[in-house]
Amino acid sequence: MGVSEKNRVTIQRILSGSTDDFRDVVTEYKGLVFHVVRSMIADISDHEDLAQDVFIRVYESLPKYEFRCGLATWISRIAYNTCLNRVRRTKSHPQDELKHRAGKEWGHEAEPPHNTELTSLDPATPYAVICRKELETAVRDSVRKIPMNYRLVITLHYLEGFSIPDLSESLGIPEGTIKSYLFRARAILKSDLLQRFTIEDLL
Repeated sequence: MGVSEKNRVTIQRILSGSTDDFRDVVTEYKGLVFHVVRSMIADISDHEDLAQDVFIRVYESLPKYEFRCGLATWISRIAYNTCLNRVRRTKSHPQDELKHRAGKEWGHEAEPPHNTELTSLDPATPYAVICRKELETAVRDSVRKIPMNYRLVITLHYLEGFSIPDLSESLGIPEGTIKSYLFRARAILKSDLLQRFTIEDLL
């Protein structure tokens, strides 16, 4: 994700004291921040405070932003590091502790990837609506079960549109590892969903 001219101008205005422009940044990227927080932190009551902490860090760090990566990538990295720091302090899941490369499962809430509609059905029919909701619920449940590192990568990739290089830059993980995480996450989700649905349902 490159830095748009709009973001360059916005950041310069914020650095010049514009609180309205920073409010616009919060509005634009709060969904991204919550996706990271929800993927990494189990306690729902902590999500709002953590999101606020992230944007405080974003504001304080803006003078150091060098436009080498997109604003979304930069903000997601701050969100990621903020969540890791919270885990270090609380150690609420010592068996998983921070090691996103270890592949341990965390039971955190996460949003499902998009494109979960049953495209083979007429979306206007009540039956199709019911089936779609059942599948979306199943996808949500499956996403909660996969390891935190897989869940975070697949959430940012599918919900936020992060490319492989964006994810590598944001999370500090090699591109090859990102590709492996995505492949394994999709395989786990497919295997889990096929236990409850037919292949035709998932097409």
